[in-house]
Amino acid sequence: MEGRFQQNSPGWQIYLLGKRMGEAIEAFFAPARDFNRPNWELPEWLAQLFFWAVVTVLVLWLLWQLYQRLRSYLNAAIAPITPATVVPQATPSLTVHQWFGRSQLLANQGNYREACRSLYLALLQHLDETRQIPQQSSRTDGEYRQLLQARPQAPLYQIVLDTHEQLCFSQTEVSADTFKRCQQASQEVIQP
Repeated sequence: MEGRFQQNSPGWQIYLLGKRMGEAIEAFFAPARDFNRPNWELPEWLAQLFFWAVVTVLVLWLLWQLYQRLRSYLNAAIAPITPATVVPQATPSLTVHQWFGRSQLLANQGNYREACRSLYLALLQHLDETRQIPQQSSRTDGEYRQLLQARPQAPLYQIVLDTHEQLCFSQTEVSADTFKRCQQASQEVIQP
């Protein structure tokens, strides 16, 4: 029975490449053999070790380059979208005026996202302090909207709540104009 043998394979090619690299290294050191070591040979295991080290470094380098090119796409795909359906409770140690001061400080630094969030928390703190709507960590913006819709200043509340929803459910940048609109609305509501 005649056996069929594979004449060529990736493993065989890798073996040959390792052997050739070993022979090249040996040929490179051949002049040294003539002067000092007449019977010096490069061990086969050392040639294979060198070959696999080079292959490993090349594969790692290629993977690193691929990661560098795809990093922004991977981060966008992996980054969790964290919708804040539950309204965070305002820190009890901050008053309405402190929240306003914090928002102005953040706006001066160009952090309009956090500045608008501070205005939102100032509004919640105001509603709680004036005992209009007690603050509850489980309340959503929609629930606040329903509780405030009968008030004459409902459109002003709407501006602040809509801005907060935009902060929580999208990655869009908040502009200075959005902050000013939110600041004006919250000031009119809190200081009539």
